Amino acid sequence: MAAQQVGPPRCLPAPLLGCAACLAVMTQLGGIGRNAPAMAALWLAGFALLIVFYTGTVRKDGPRLFWPILTLGLLLRGLFFLQLDVSNDVYRYVWEGWLQLQGINPFAWTPDAPALEPLRGGPMASIWPHINHKDYAAVYPPLAQLVFRLAAACAPTVLAAKTAVLAFELLTLACVARLVRIRDLPDAALALYALNPLVLLYFSGEGHLDAIMAGCTAVALLCFQKNRPDWDRLGFCFLGLAGMAKFLAFALLPCFVTRRNVRGLWWAALPLVLWLPFVDAGPALLESVLQFGREMHFNDVLCSLLRPVFGAATPLAAGLGLLVTLAGIWLSVQERLRAAFLSSLAVLVWLPTLHPWYLLLPAMLLPLFPSRTVLALMGVQVWTFAVYHVEYQTGMFAEITWLRDLAHLPVLALLVRGLWRSDALLPRRYPPPASLSVIIPVLNEAERLRHCLGSLRRAVTTLQHALPHQRPVAVEILVADGGSYDDSLDVARETRCLVIHAPRGRGRQIAAAADVASGDVLLILHADVTIHPDALVRLVHLLDTRPEVVHGALGMGFESRQDEWWVIAMLNALRARCTDICFGDQAQWIRREPLRQLGGFPAQWLMEDVELSLQAKELGPAHVQPWRQAGVTASTRGWQRKGLGQGLRDVLWLFFRYLVERRLGIVQEQDPEARRYYERYYGRAAREAWEIEDEFEIEIERSVW
Repeated sequence: MAAQQVGPPRCLPAPLLGCAACLAVMTQLGGIGRNAPAMAALWLAGFALLIVFYTGTVRKDGPRLFWPILTLGLLLRGLFFLQLDVSNDVYRYVWEGWLQLQGINPFAWTPDAPALEPLRGGPMASIWPHINHKDYAAVYPPLAQLVFRLAAACAPTVLAAKTAVLAFELLTLACVARLVRIRDLPDAALALYALNPLVLLYFSGEGHLDAIMAGCTAVALLCFQKNRPDWDRLGFCFLGLAGMAKFLAFALLPCFVTRRNVRGLWWAALPLVLWLPFVDAGPALLESVLQFGREMHFNDVLCSLLRPVFGAATPLAAGLGLLVTLAGIWLSVQERLRAAFLSSLAVLVWLPTLHPWYLLLPAMLLPLFPSRTVLALMGVQVWTFAVYHVEYQTGMFAEITWLRDLAHLPVLALLVRGLWRSDALLPRRYPPPASLSVIIPVLNEAERLRHCLGSLRRAVTTLQHALPHQRPVAVEILVADGGSYDDSLDVARETRCLVIHAPRGRGRQIAAAADVASGDVLLILHADVTIHPDALVRLVHLLDTRPEVVHGALGMGFESRQDEWWVIAMLNALRARCTDICFGDQAQWIRREPLRQLGGFPAQWLMEDVELSLQAKELGPAHVQPWRQAGVTASTRGWQRKGLGQGLRDVLWLFFRYLVERRLGIVQEQDPEARRYYERYYGRAAREAWEIEDEFEIEIERSVW
């Protein structure tokens, strides 16, 4: 939750005024085609000052600026609307709206069709010559067509079409402002949309129809914020409407489906009735959009890398890549709005054509999730100014491939960087830890626990010797016992640990210990692992040098040297690195403050490690040690008991099933303690645990390490 600013500003911050000034000057230049160099310089300066304003204001808890930012945004929209040249796309909007008023289906006829020549005069005499791709029939879906028709009915002019687009963009601005308030974000976050040069130039200025899609999507997001099935149905309906303005919006639908609202998903299909006025076009309804996808490519991010390899099959390869990416986001990003934000970005980076105005959906969600990559992707669209300038001067539209590739380099670098670094524009930073709590859940693990504690003692000694006297880190050891009847407790007492008698179930044992732990960082060690001597030193160094990291894992290898075990360890580390989801046997850790924000450790029988990761990743990035630098060595006994193949299948099945059921809300509603997962994994032992669970009070044996 953001700290709320208090008191109105005495004067507006200089970077905010500078950004607004750059944008105001842009409106006096007429458009990109007329003066591309000056527009490019002001575009880059506007983005730079916007970033400086946001980071500076949020860091310092600046004055309240919500209404000044909103007012500036409205004023600048007025300037861009009145002063800037429209895109030649707007001429097509007017033409297609006019055709509908004449009783002609724009999906059935191309603008250059000889049969339509009589319509090129009159009101269309100044419109038809500027239409692009005259050999293409209508590409835009039916909601967009009906908006064009309404605008043409008011007046078959560019101004009317541009006014209709602006109305939807203003609706988007109002919804974004409301989302900023609902989520208690800093006022400066609103500026990332309200004063975004891309939004102002291409929608208030040039008048692109993507604003219709964005307006419907923004209303849908507000409906989903209610988190009630009746409002979710309305949200699905508006997302369906957004898809009827531009098909890209349909990629967001899966992000909002849960078990509670799945019966209302059909509301997303209601807007399909908008096709009815156009069905007489038959197969031609989608012919132009399919032709566009096959033949056109411009400013593509990933497709440009695939094309030399796949050639004509690039669209198919990109489609498969997009499906895999969307599935990965759906599984690993459980917060609905964040998943929608990343899904919209994924669609765009996989598209064969990426005009700058396609970035409106990520721009709309940018105040909620300020992202370096998205801001970079928006900023580098400045390279397209050269293309549009040449088109304006010569009438020739041609991609400058070397300039495109050069512009995409920083975006690709940030995408790769995001695998191990935070992509947030201003991530929260935590102070260096002064203490560390190591929690070891046990159940009849006497011999393994002895080895684990012995290795831990060596690691603590190494840590104490490695740190300077003025930078001590206190370490406490907590053994959370789930009812052992072997010598586990004696082993723990011998080493003078803090013993917690907790209800059985690994997550419940850890949760009981976490409630009494006092460390700034909590490290979870399974009893059947040994920790490497320098592991704690590396952990403290990481926390000192990467203050934005919230959680992670030391990484693990297996005690066996056989090839199959290091392959599993390597894949395990790669999975954790790509998804920010750590397993307990990788020696999971989390800072105390984020854990407090989450309400404590998940008290589950099983899958507590996955649940903790899914919650913690919403607060900040994770860090997982590479498998070659693993901090712990794990036993293979659990795998060998079932056999490597069966054990691997069981773990993967439980993991993916948990992600799917949690994503759909099934876990939260039907099995919040993950009992079914515990029973599936442990079988008879789980049923025995149920029998002894009835009444249990947590007890603490206090001693000193």
